[in-house]
Formats: sequence, C-alpha cells, structure tokens
Amino acid sequence: MKKNKNAIFITFDDTYFSFFKACINSIKKNYPNYPELLVCYTGKRQYVFDFLSSISRLRLIRTVSLSDKYSLNEPGEVKSLLIYQRYRLWSTEFSEYGNILHLDADTLILKPLNHLFDLKTFFILKNNNGKIFWEEFRRNKSLKKILKEDGLDYPEKLEDLLNAGVFMITSKMRRTKRQ
Repeated sequence: MKKNKNAIFITFDDTYFSFFKACINSIKKNYPNYPELLVCYTGKRQYVFDFLSSISRLRLIRTVSLSDKYSLNEPGEVKSLLIYQRYRLWSTEFSEYGNILHLDADTLILKPLNHLFDLKTFFILKNNNGKIFWEEFRRNKSLKKILKEDGLDYPEKLEDLLNAGVFMITSKMRRTKRQ
C-alpha cells in the first residue's frame, strides 16, 4: 500500500480537554487543509464525544495499555500514563500513513504545517522553555553519570533542548514486527 496519507496524532484525557479543544480550534482556523487527525481520548464524557464527532477528518483511536509490555508505570509530571501512547507511532499500527506529526494537546497551531509533512527525516521542535531541566538536575551527579554512559552531554543552553510535544516521524522510522 502506498503511504501518501499523512496524519496528526493527539492524545488527551478529561483533564486536558480544554487544551485539546483550543488545539483543535487553532488547527481548524489556521490549517484548514489539515490531514487526518488521529485522536486518542481516554475519558467517557458525552460532551467530549459530541465535540469529537463535530470535527471533520478525525479518527478516534483506542488507548492501548503499554505499561505491562514496556514497564511504563510512572505517569511523570503530567500525572497520566496517556503520555506513552505516542510511542505507538513507531510501530506498524499506523502503517497506512506516511508522515505522522505528534502534537501535545496543549499545542496551538498558528499557520499551515505542510512544510513539515514534506520532510523526509525525523523532526522535533527545539525547546524554548528552560524549565524542563531545572537547576536541581544540573547538579544531579547520577543524571550526569547516566548521560555520560550514553555518550550524551547535559544540555547547557536552551537551544540544546528539545520539546517532545511536537515531533514528526516518517513511515521509514516505523519498526516492523520482527524488530
């Protein structure tokens, strides 16, 4: 099957519905020819489903439990295991798509993103918010040791940081079932 259909992948729960709604409204307003939206919603509120059903080119996808298979049981700063759903993008589950852009639900789109879907390589947004690596991490010797073991340096400047809330993968990056 030819992979020429692109998509935008967004996950959210009831806590982030207001952010998700703002994200969708910004997409509809500023990117009217957006590709299919792959949305993973974990709540059960009817008004959310009503909103989702009003959005054209939206495919509601089920949540998959990843915690047992990959020992992912720490919800992190966002207090939700939903953040791990993005890892599914590297699997063959979405093989009918070419490039898939992952957006955090609190992302606002200000202009069309066609240029991102034209890329042939991985894309991730550089971070412009230094609070990701607080000063306490800078002094953490264990963290520096782990980074050194992996051949990585501690990010010293803002331009060294990346924002995992906005990234795009290509179809070539997806793992096969044998990998």
